Amino acid sequence: MTDQQFQKALATVGGLVHIRNMMKGILKNPKQFQYLLNAIQQSASRTSYNASWVLKETAVVNASLFDAHVVVQLNQSILVHHHEGIVRNLLRIIKQLQLDEKQLEPIAAKCFDLAVDTNQPVAIRVFAADALHPILNAYPELRQELLLQLETNIEVAKPALKVCIKRLKKTGYCISV
Repeated sequence: MTDQQFQKALATVGGLVHIRNMMKGILKNPKQFQYLLNAIQQSASRTSYNASWVLKETAVVNASLFDAHVVVQLNQSILVHHHEGIVRNLLRIIKQLQLDEKQLEPIAAKCFDLAVDTNQPVAIRVFAADALHPILNAYPELRQELLLQLETNIEVAKPALKVCIKRLKKTGYCISV
C-alpha cells in the first residue's frame, strides 16, 4: 500500500477487517506508523479517531514499535484530545506497553488525574484506572489512594464505575481481561 493509498484508506476506514489490513501495512512500513502518530495529534477528526484505532490494534500485535519517543507523543495526545473514543484508544495502547520507570511517571500522573476527574465521562475514568494496573501492582499505596478517590462519590456513581471499583479491589483491573 502506497503512502497516498494509506492516507486515503485511513480517512475512509470502515470496519475491523479494514483496520487490521492497515495494521499489517504499518508493520511493513514504519513511515506509515509515523503518519498515524501525527494524525492522532490533530483535532478530533474521523482520521484522528481511525488512526488511534489502528494504533491500538498495532499495540496488541507488536508493542515493541512503541519506543520512548512514541510514548511521549501518546501522553501529549491524551492531554490534547477531548474526543472520548480517541482517548479510550490511547489508554488501551498505554495498557499494552511495557514502560520503564522514567516513562511511567508522567503517564501514571495523567491516568490518575483522568481516573479521579469527576468531569470526565465514566468510560474515560474506567479506562484510565485500568491503564494504571501495572503501576498499581508496583505501588500498592497508589491503589489505595485511587480507590479512596473513586469511592468518594460512590452513591451517585454510574454502574460502570461501581464495577470498576469492585474489580480494582479484587483483581487490580477495572475491565475484565
